Amino acid sequence: FSPSAMPSPTTNRPAPSSPRSNPSTPLRTGLQSPISNPQSPTPTFPTHIFVSVGDGCIIGGVYKGLHDLVGLGLLPQMPKLMGVQAAGSSYLYDAWRNDEDVVTKAPVAANTRADSISAGLPRDRIKAMRAIRETDGAFVQVSDEAILAAMPKLAQNSGVFAEPAAAAAYAGLLQAAADGQVGPDDRVALLITGNGLKDVAAAITAVSQATTIKPTLAAVEQALNL
Repeated sequence: FSPSAMPSPTTNRPAPSSPRSNPSTPLRTGLQSPISNPQSPTPTFPTHIFVSVGDGCIIGGVYKGLHDLVGLGLLPQMPKLMGVQAAGSSYLYDAWRNDEDVVTKAPVAANTRADSISAGLPRDRIKAMRAIRETDGAFVQVSDEAILAAMPKLAQNSGVFAEPAAAAAYAGLLQAAADGQVGPDDRVALLITGNGLKDVAAAITAVSQATTIKPTLAAVEQALNL
């Protein structure tokens, strides 16, 4: 990863009592942990892993998987987990920055375009905070504008079309690089957690000019000058 190589609305989440897709259950955390298994045969492992965080279930599961891999001797050392939160839903970022106890910290009003990580009282906040603190990682806060700007950049550089909540991980990397939290010698992995088709309206907003074509292969080839 080299920072120099990097290219240059709101939705309310239901009240904390409403069901969410990442409930705080041991089973859910266990199901997330296989994400940490090596994704390629390369022996080079990341020094930092960026994960967008709402309820905290995914980052808690990733930590569990990494902890297991280190314990089995399959991973030489624990990567730093970097949790990325939207500025409009930054319960965990604020708690980490201010050294607050998430057991007693009151809920916040969550309001962000990245709906999938909008959580006023994260269900898995204890596990998420432990994941950051025990890996010597950090939480990063990014604005909705930075998240939307990251969507086309991520697509152009990697071919990955991400929804806002997923693109937040890339926005967090850009912010961390600007702040000096990661450098050119670090090896960075991004966990992209949701497809851009989940929020096409956000994708249209994220680009300066959206091109509309007919749903045919010929139209696609013509638009791409193939």
